[in-house]
Amino acid sequence: MASDLKGDSTPPTEVKHTPLPWELHGDGSLRVCRPHPLDPKGCRPVAEAEILGQLRPEAEANAAFIVRAVNNHEALLAALERIRDELGVPQPGYPAPVTNAAEIACAAIAQAREVAS
Repeated sequence: MASDLKGDSTPPTEVKHTPLPWELHGDGSLRVCRPHPLDPKGCRPVAEAEILGQLRPEAEANAAFIVRAVNNHEALLAALERIRDELGVPQPGYPAPVTNAAEIACAAIAQAREVAS
């Protein structure tokens, strides 16, 4: 809970990320953008990657990886949650592969939802 100067507590506001999809633009710099609503060929920058001590191909690969990860995060998380729900809570006597798959799915979901500090 956040407190103002008067000591009032309010729940923290959840800040949402820039809407998807993000795109990679490499017009001299490496910019991660979301399409501009009025100009589909335009770019509303989300982030810019500086090439500091990296070879340009490596920096481009890193930026492309970020875009792929962001654009697919929610769909992959939903798939893991569906797998978890389909498998249910493992019971004694379940085959080891089913128990393992459920544990792997739960661990991946928890990691994806974790907030880095």
